[in-house]
Amino acid sequence: MTNIEVEIRGPLKAKQLQGLKKFLAENGKFIGRKSRLSLMYFPKKIPKDVWTMKNELVDLRLRITNGQTQMVMKYGQWAGSDIRQEFEFPIEKNKFGAAVEFLTALGWTKAVACATNAFIYQYCGIEFALVEIKGYGYMYEAEILAKNKKDVSAAKKKIKIICLQLGLREYEPGEFERQCNQINNTKKLQFDFAKTSFNIFKRQFKKFFK
Repeated sequence: MTNIEVEIRGPLKAKQLQGLKKFLAENGKFIGRKSRLSLMYFPKKIPKDVWTMKNELVDLRLRITNGQTQMVMKYGQWAGSDIRQEFEFPIEKNKFGAAVEFLTALGWTKAVACATNAFIYQYCGIEFALVEIKGYGYMYEAEILAKNKKDVSAAKKKIKIICLQLGLREYEPGEFERQCNQINNTKKLQFDFAKTSFNIFKRQFKKFFK
């Protein structure tokens, strides 16, 4: 059975992130730290504006998190606030390249790489990720995994209330998309595996493959 990911995101400043880390460590539970490399795939081409993909329901990724590799598909509409099904498939770390080749054979060749460092906490039944996007600033993700659709509305309401209590704002309309566009349009992070060897990608992000 897949869970339904109910998530709200918003921007953070560096000072705000440090204050939140202290508060959540004292009043919640520290779950751990996530060092992650994500390959975010696009079905046809890497868009200059992700808003043009608002009707694309499939969000496909390969990622390495703390040395553990997964293929992940999120299904549903996305923005600053999401309600999506999430499918996760573990992969052996030495099969990451084979997974890239597999997706290339299926026609999924274009991807954008993104490296993040996150501190994860549990607070009031919500998982909070305080995220540094390498080279692009800070954000938070507040998430509850609902078991069925009838629980989604209550989960989203709860997240909104707790975020308001913590002084956190959601991304304004278009703000999250602008951040995505900034990352997606950085040439050094773009890969077309129909033209580029996986080894080139691996050398660029070698610390994740040690």
